[in-house]
Amino acid sequence: AVLSRFPLDPKHNVNITVNRLEQRGVLHCEVQPIGWERPVVVLCAHLNLFERDRIKQYQAISDYVKNEIAPDQPLILAGDFNDWKKMSCDKLATELGMIEAFRHCHGKLLPTFPAKLPVLSLDRIYLRNLVVKDAWVHGGKPWSSLSDHLPISAKLMLP
Repeated sequence: AVLSRFPLDPKHNVNITVNRLEQRGVLHCEVQPIGWERPVVVLCAHLNLFERDRIKQYQAISDYVKNEIAPDQPLILAGDFNDWKKMSCDKLATELGMIEAFRHCHGKLLPTFPAKLPVLSLDRIYLRNLVVKDAWVHGGKPWSSLSDHLPISAKLMLP
């Protein structure tokens, strides 16, 4: 899900399903911060469990971003990347010229799964044409009982 204190305009869902067992998509929406000239494109992703499937999904996301989103548009790509080995989704970010919010703020990814006792860093916030002021994981109650992943947030600003 995407939550914003600013007006949110859902556009559509991009189908990135690569096998019959896991239906996956990327929610494309736009957030219009007050006083900003342009909206921020927000892509909320949920990727497959298997690496070979995720590689296909990274390509689909990369193609979508390159074909549908202007290179100078503020962009956030966030969600559950299921990349527990921390190996492959950074390649996607590098290809798209994005930085990861937690690595930028904390020098490392923070654990978000499982919510009750997080040990794996499966969730990411990548961004382009934005500056990260802070990034955090919402821990404890009620957050740990809302999902099997802890929610993540970032405070951002224009460069």
